[in-house]
Amino acid sequence: MAVREHPDVAGSSNRLLKFDTDGKELAAIDLGQRSPFRVSVDPKDGSVWVAHFMKSVERFSADGKSQAEHAVEALAVQVNPDGGDAWVVTPTEVQKMTPKGDVTKRVGHAGKTSQAWIASLE
Repeated sequence: MAVREHPDVAGSSNRLLKFDTDGKELAAIDLGQRSPFRVSVDPKDGSVWVAHFMKSVERFSADGKSQAEHAVEALAVQVNPDGGDAWVVTPTEVQKMTPKGDVTKRVGHAGKTSQAWIASLE
């Protein structure tokens, strides 16, 4: 889960949180000035992709270590249902991205957008 800093909420900050199945917090990762906008978990290995609004996508290992951050104007991210790659939505297109940041597929939008949602079916 991700929480964002809000100017009207004292003590709020940009963080990535991990909970167990009983709701016990297992980890809290400070994201600094990066604003998390969407989080997606890889079903194969428990790694997590985070879309930092209009800045990048970052991939964390299941134990919370940053593995890579790729500069892209991310609006949303969704892990491929089979795991591994992720679909990243930008203002102009949807990209299929490998964990190393290589874009293997691009599908353009009909027009530029500032809002996007993406989901997958298993």
